[in-house]
Amino acid sequence: MEHAQVSLGELITSYVVLWNATVNGHAQIGQFEMVLKSFRRMNDEGVVPSRFTATGVLLVFAVTGELDNGRIIHGFAMKMGYDSGIAVSNSLIDMYGKCKCVEDALGIFEMMSEKDIFSWNSIISVHEQYGDYDGTLRLFDRMLGARIRPDLVTVTIALSACSHLAALMHGGEIHGYMIVSGLGKDGKDVDDFY
Repeated sequence: MEHAQVSLGELITSYVVLWNATVNGHAQIGQFEMVLKSFRRMNDEGVVPSRFTATGVLLVFAVTGELDNGRIIHGFAMKMGYDSGIAVSNSLIDMYGKCKCVEDALGIFEMMSEKDIFSWNSIISVHEQYGDYDGTLRLFDRMLGARIRPDLVTVTIALSACSHLAALMHGGEIHGYMIVSGLGKDGKDVDDFY
């Protein structure tokens, strides 16, 4: 009997994994209606969505700009305790940012106990997209202070902010970092700065 219970537990876990593969697979190829249909069907069948399900559904609402539905998934993630995970938090930053809720995105970012390069790139990008170039560079400097190594995405965003602010010295320092780090070897990423 114990063996049967272990097998049942493994089967339920596998079932959730299959649903997550369906939800996230459709999300990655832009089949957003299928994501939502799969999510509804998953709920109808009594399968409890996991944090990976939440990231797939949040991607849909980020791309479509459906803030109210995104907030519902945020509430669900909080209720389930998923919002403390880095992947869900990054998805929330992305969703709020793309829905033009910069303060909400920043609130999620500030509450994160652990941040990775995607967390930093997402929040820096949100500020740059909505014209807060000073905020973009402040976050970039905070990232450096946290000893997170910028990647090509980060420095490209920071250079764009420098360009908008005509911050030549700061931009020159970032460009120097790119050269020393071997980022953007072809030089295309700095054309707009100069």
